[in-house]
Amino acid sequence: MMTPTASSASSVSSSSSSSTSPASSSLFPELLRQRYPDRDVLLPPATIATPTGKWSHKELWTREDEDTVAAQRAKPEHHASFLYEEQDGVTITPFDKLDERRRALVHERLLTLLPRDRQTAAHLAALTGGLLITVTANVEKPLRIRHRFSRGTDANRSTIVLLGPGTEVSLLESFDGSPRRASHTFEAFVAEGATLRYCQLQTMNGILVSRKAAVLGRDATVEWLEANAAATTYSRTTTFLEGEGSSTTALGLFLGQPGARLDLGAEARHLAPRTTSVLAARGALAGDASAIYHGVLRIGPSAEKSDAFQEAGTLLLSEEAESKASPELLIENNDVRCSHAATAARLDEEKLFYLRSRGLSEDEARRLLIAAFVWPLLGRLSGRANEFITDVLPLVERYAADALGGRRTPMKKNNKNEA
Repeated sequence: MMTPTASSASSVSSSSSSSTSPASSSLFPELLRQRYPDRDVLLPPATIATPTGKWSHKELWTREDEDTVAAQRAKPEHHASFLYEEQDGVTITPFDKLDERRRALVHERLLTLLPRDRQTAAHLAALTGGLLITVTANVEKPLRIRHRFSRGTDANRSTIVLLGPGTEVSLLESFDGSPRRASHTFEAFVAEGATLRYCQLQTMNGILVSRKAAVLGRDATVEWLEANAAATTYSRTTTFLEGEGSSTTALGLFLGQPGARLDLGAEARHLAPRTTSVLAARGALAGDASAIYHGVLRIGPSAEKSDAFQEAGTLLLSEEAESKASPELLIENNDVRCSHAATAARLDEEKLFYLRSRGLSEDEARRLLIAAFVWPLLGRLSGRANEFITDVLPLVERYAADALGGRRTPMKKNNKNEA
């Protein structure tokens, strides 16, 4: 755990409640009025549609009266905080401490990579905090930012990252606590030849709405890793490959406990020649957990010689667990390579028998097979992105132990993969 000190780290507290008066509660009311003059748009969306279902207003958004909001803001236990370390080559500025120049930067970039829809408007209307991160030189150590939420918190957070030409940084954002609902956006503007390695760890006991996006210049690279063990999550990651030779890898690891509902998706938009993308998701579901993965590869008419691939795999640990995959390939250029794959499987009883015959207990064998199933996803991390493995593996090990402890329904023998 990081401990803030005056010399090496900073901690920022901010209110995390929502309000029925959107324009007055946003950190940037002038930006809100400029982009969304129609106040009706500021209300949370009634539903958010996905290819295999819909999220309701009640599940994703909560609203309160002014008296409740004021009471929450007076209680420190309803505050949420950032925790981060400062390093050479990077400047981190909380939204409530922006000077005039940085405030103009935020106004110019905030939420511009996301759809200008009701969901984005509702996030901006109740924005409670955020960070502007500017990278001007290579950052040697991974930059870690922790979002901590108290029980019952409602919080809307945004992170903006600006990478200068040729710079390189590894950034890990973690989310923990027991909020009622948290909405987070992450946007990265990656200049020519720059490299961003981004990992998001989600372990909250609440509802998380997460949307991430990056736009890449020529020969720029973004590697995404989302490790999700939250109870209820709606998450989308979009990469705009605007520069020739740019590339992205978007990896999603999901670990669903009984009762979890995970709606995950990633999209790569190839807008320039010789761009490359890999979208891969892999995870395990226990009890009555359910997961949806929506992968989209868009190849534009000017993206000749591009290469795109996506896959999704799920390990079902019970008869009640449910997994759905919805891959899409939208291709407008014939001179490209594009493919996809999706599988769902159960634990292999023959492998369990083999491991038990070598002296492992049943639970030890199952934990080993769960770890072996998700490991190929982590194996896709390249170079310094491997730094994130040490952060993710304890999450996998803890999940495997908890999932087996909560196992309720014996599984039928089934050694076949299900497409």
